[in-house]
Amino acid sequence: MLVSNTDRTKWGSYGDRKDSFDDEKEIDAFIRGVKKNASLLDHIGDAVGREPMYFRPHFYGQFGVDLSLVDENNNPVVDFEFERWSAWDKEWPAYYHHIHFLGRKNKYLLEDRPFFMVFLNYSRTKCLVVEKEVILQYPTITKKFKKKNVSDKVRELPLHLSEGRTFVL
Repeated sequence: MLVSNTDRTKWGSYGDRKDSFDDEKEIDAFIRGVKKNASLLDHIGDAVGREPMYFRPHFYGQFGVDLSLVDENNNPVVDFEFERWSAWDKEWPAYYHHIHFLGRKNKYLLEDRPFFMVFLNYSRTKCLVVEKEVILQYPTITKKFKKKNVSDKVRELPLHLSEGRTFVL
């Protein structure tokens, strides 16, 4: 059985969110982290340059990426998508050997501008940032998630520190 919209709603619903689509606190935590963590700022800046840029949540509307950086003319320069993981809080779970980029988000990889997938821990104090170029190295597969007894289309990325960077927010 494939993951349903009901499954997505249930898994994305946390007690501190209005609904499963409410990512306002994740966006705010990331923006604060970029402003105070020089290495995170450098990591993003290496991909997009250093001209004045501004964060714009949901720049493309409800069904677009979660966050964009735009230039002084309001042109999008880089896009970000967020996932929050309830199983990851203080330490990365030892049983996590892969991260999964959801197949339904493949459309975000088609744009010419840089794209970052940002995985946040449950308390929003750390994030793992993975660049589009890394994600594109892995094919989209149908993956069976035994614990939840469902399948979903994902790109399964081996978890190595060289594949993404973890930052304190």
